[in-house]
Amino acid sequence: MCKPQVTSETRVKGFTKANVANFFDIFVPLLCLINISPYSLINYDKTDLSFSIKYAKLSPLRVSKGLQQRDSLATIAVCMNATVTYVRHLLVFPRSNMKAELLESATPGSIAARHKAGWVQK
Repeated sequence: MCKPQVTSETRVKGFTKANVANFFDIFVPLLCLINISPYSLINYDKTDLSFSIKYAKLSPLRVSKGLQQRDSLATIAVCMNATVTYVRHLLVFPRSNMKAELLESATPGSIAARHKAGWVQK
């Protein structure tokens, strides 16, 4: 899981109204020149997702007396474009066989994949 990092003093001092305006003065004409729409500008991030499997169903990680669950880590990849439109979430489970039940409690439209270590490969 990602831990917050301290922002460097140089980065903070460099984030000025003039520098941001200068960035967009260069960036916007460049987008027009190469004819890229905001729908094509995508930001991607991935993180680990902790989950428990009980009877082959994805459920939130809980601690209960007398309830034995196998805890696992999957990877979730989230993408969003410059118009704030989300691409379907990709969940990569650490499995050799895929079961549809794993997506029962996932965000509607999510896509599932498998990898022996639960990592994004491509």
